[in-house]
Amino acid sequence: AKDDSGETEYSESMPEEEATNRGVRFISTSSTYIYVALDKAVYYSNLGEKDWRLLPAGGLSGYINFILPSGNTSGKQGKIFVATTKGVFEYIEGNQRWEVLGSGPARANVNKIGFESDRQDILWAATDKGLFKIETADLINERRVEVEKELENIFVMMNDEPTFRELQQAAIRYAEVGPEKIKKWRDESRYRALLPHVSVGTSRNHSTNTEIYTSATRDYAVVGPEDESNNLNLSVTWELGDLIWSDDQTNIDVRSRLMVQLRNDILDDLRRAYYERKKLQFELAMNPPKDVKTRFEKELRLQELTSNIDDLTGNYLSSHMKK
Repeated sequence: AKDDSGETEYSESMPEEEATNRGVRFISTSSTYIYVALDKAVYYSNLGEKDWRLLPAGGLSGYINFILPSGNTSGKQGKIFVATTKGVFEYIEGNQRWEVLGSGPARANVNKIGFESDRQDILWAATDKGLFKIETADLINERRVEVEKELENIFVMMNDEPTFRELQQAAIRYAEVGPEKIKKWRDESRYRALLPHVSVGTSRNHSTNTEIYTSATRDYAVVGPEDESNNLNLSVTWELGDLIWSDDQTNIDVRSRLMVQLRNDILDDLRRAYYERKKLQFELAMNPPKDVKTRFEKELRLQELTSNIDDLTGNYLSSHMKK
């Protein structure tokens, strides 16, 4: 509708109970829309039209002090920012809700906001506690995508090497401290009861009988037949009680505890060397030192950690690195 001066009159299309009970707190326009703030609600309408629509209020907090719609620059048409008593919020059209921007002191009573440049990706917020610089959701997402791409490239580089899980298994095999070894000992201790104790003995006896006779006229001896015997003894016994428990089980328990302690010590050393090496690789990839001395020291430390891992795994890391 138009008044006598020829200007468009929007108040007649605003919900009467809204305008009466709360009143208009702020008005702002873009090249296409006009925006009106009523306490905690934002209405908008196409310029020259009388129909008003309410933006969803999900995520929005506080009373609205200021509305800043973006223009067509850099493809930012349709973005809406508001300053409230609880901070700065951006309306995300795809999610149909508001997202709070900034943190800490910036989430206070914000009186006014403005763009830093025509890029419209950074806001300046004037609050009761000072002036704060705030990044928009688009800029935050762009940087998040960049970070994810950089991390993806680094992970691709690191994927050419064995994983920590593979190195763990290699270290356990190399030191022969796997749990299957203890299980094998226990099984063999029980199977031992099924094997008999075999005792074999031999004996040989040889004897000769000689009789001596004496008379008045002469003495003589009579040699009798020789006696000879060969004996073979075989004894077989089983200790079936060892199927349930034997003294060997106690010895295995002691050796098992020692083995577990040794395995944990090996894996702790491996874990420290592995993740320190990964951290050093990340630092060299993201922020390589500019001076030769620092770069040499970091490269030398990287080689040292590689050697430590090889010592614990039987050269598994070096032999499995993809060329």
